[in-house]
Amino acid sequence: MKAIVGIGLPGSGKTSRLKELALQLQAIYICPDDIRLELTGDTINHEREGEVWATAYSRISKALTKQDIVFDATSANPGFRKELIKVCLDAGADKIEGYWFCAPLHICRKNNLGRERQVPDEIMVEMDRMLQEAPPSLKDGFSVIYEIPLKTPEKNLNELS
Repeated sequence: MKAIVGIGLPGSGKTSRLKELALQLQAIYICPDDIRLELTGDTINHEREGEVWATAYSRISKALTKQDIVFDATSANPGFRKELIKVCLDAGADKIEGYWFCAPLHICRKNNLGRERQVPDEIMVEMDRMLQEAPPSLKDGFSVIYEIPLKTPEKNLNELS
C-alpha cells in the first residue's frame, strides 16, 4: 500500500489538489482538520489535539491494511513528518510519497485572507520558517518527494495578446 503525504503552507492549494488526487486514485483521504470538525465542531479548535492525532494515526493504520491513503496536513515540522512516516511504515505502507506544495509565503498569506478559516499570520510565518530550515527530505523516510508548484488560474487568450 502507498501513503501520499501533503506538505505545505495553508493557502498553497494542498487540500483541493489532495482531495482531487484521492478521488482519482480511489485512496482514502485523511485530514486532521476534518477530525477536529468531527470532535469539536470546528476545524480550527485545537483543544483536543491529542485525540485528533490519535484518531488520524488510527485511521491511517486501519486504511493502509486495504487501501492507499492521502494524508492532508501542513507537515511543516520535521519531527512530525518523521513520526507520521513511521506510523505509515508500521501500518504496512511500502511506498511513502511526499507532495510538497512549495508556494511562497507572500502568496499563501494572500490566499489565506480569502479563506473561510484563516490561519493566524504568526503561525503561517512559523510554518514557513520550519519548511525553509528543514525542507522535506528523503532522510525523513519518504520514498520520493514531488515538488508541486502553485496552481495558477488559466489566462484568458485576450490577456496574452
